[in-house]
Amino acid sequence: MDFTLPSVISLLVVVLSVFMGISSMWLGRSLDQTRERFQAVLAFSAAWFAFAEIPLTIETSDELLRSGMRMQLLGGAVHVAAWIEYERLVRFHGREMPPMGVYQKGFTLLIIVLALVCFVPTLSYTGAIQPRTVEWLGVTYRDIGTTPLDTVVFVVLLSGLLYTGFRFSQSAARGVREAIPNLFAIGALFVTGTIDALTVEGLMSMPYVLSIGFFISVGISWSVVTQRLIRSTQSEQQASRQLAQKVDDRTKELTRTHEDLQRAERLAGLGRLAAGVAHEINNPAAVVISNIEYVMEELKASDPADVDDLLDALNRAQNQMRRVEGIVGDMLDTGRIAGSREVMNRTIKLTQIVKDAQELVELDGIELEINIDDNLEVVGHDRILVPVVRNLIANARDAVRESGSKVTVSARESGEYAVLTVTDDGPGMPKHVAARIFEPFFTTKPPGEGTGMGLSVSLGLVRTIGGDLTFETEPEEGTTMILRLFKPRPFRATPIPVLRGVN
Repeated sequence: MDFTLPSVISLLVVVLSVFMGISSMWLGRSLDQTRERFQAVLAFSAAWFAFAEIPLTIETSDELLRSGMRMQLLGGAVHVAAWIEYERLVRFHGREMPPMGVYQKGFTLLIIVLALVCFVPTLSYTGAIQPRTVEWLGVTYRDIGTTPLDTVVFVVLLSGLLYTGFRFSQSAARGVREAIPNLFAIGALFVTGTIDALTVEGLMSMPYVLSIGFFISVGISWSVVTQRLIRSTQSEQQASRQLAQKVDDRTKELTRTHEDLQRAERLAGLGRLAAGVAHEINNPAAVVISNIEYVMEELKASDPADVDDLLDALNRAQNQMRRVEGIVGDMLDTGRIAGSREVMNRTIKLTQIVKDAQELVELDGIELEINIDDNLEVVGHDRILVPVVRNLIANARDAVRESGSKVTVSARESGEYAVLTVTDDGPGMPKHVAARIFEPFFTTKPPGEGTGMGLSVSLGLVRTIGGDLTFETEPEEGTTMILRLFKPRPFRATPIPVLRGVN
């Protein structure tokens, strides 16, 4: 069996059409679209028609040739019917598609019935087989004489293509994007179909080109499908980028908000510190004012007191003012350190912090037990941590003065934290007191002995370096203050302050 150029072209059309049909089915499942599934019907019916055309130019039996021509008519009928429905899918895409009209149903049914009737041996392609040579192509076709039924089928199929092309032109006029390329596909089918119909009827002597027309039309509609997939993919990618941008913007917004909260917390801590310092300054300032008033009164008196007394009063005033100077200096240094990144890159041993804090507290005979590993380090600055630990030890000392005798300072590791505890064996705190110990200006000490700013300021300072200060207490069982501080870590990012309530 020798294959000719037209048969090779027909075979190539079969292979490519099957490929496009399979890919359209896959796209139909991926995109969940009925249009892609009808595109697959168009491709498979084109492959069917081209395959049935192969016997026209090769040596086969007469009966196989006649069967092939009838199969061509059926394949063409299926193809045209699929185009009619495909046009409706394009026209009503994105809208509710009404049921197929009566005339459309009747016309589609007529096409299929006529093609099936052609399989009756005495009604279609019953004429003699006549060889026909196309000289310029060097190919001999084996033409079969047609019957009136064959002519009617040709006319009906071409009419179906005209109807579909008219519908596509209307959709194109309304701005339907996919209507224009499909209109060209129908045009290719109509032109090549007309050439083949005239050739079959003996009115022309041309090669059969309808299978090429099928391939062109299917290729155009398939390219529409692939472009639709590309647009869908691009749309999804754009949506993904927009979502990623929104997430990034929201993350930046949350980061800014978090930074604002950190700054607000630091400012609040510094505000509490400033209030505490103001109270601390008030006491030495009162002494200074009292001594200056005393000196002024004595100088106004006719018989001033001994000069040594006046000098002693001025000396006391000078000492108190130096104390004020020291308090203000400590406040400025602590504020500068708490608001800088320097403190987050500095480590210090807990034993040194406790030792320095202990030297600032008068224990008044209270036993102080320290259980801390000499190698345990934390992130922070002595300007912040020493006053905090001093305040905790001083509070514990005050708690055990009346009932109790011992204060214990210990430390342990807990994950990324070092936990320092200051425990007393005093009377503990009632619930109403425990609920307020971190409130500014709240104190249980007698007037003149406490400002109520110690724990409030300590909590603010600890949170500026990412730590936390909590407590555990039970009436008649003592109190444990719990200070959590970050341990040093290589390449550690700036910690987030823990913001939670006392209870």
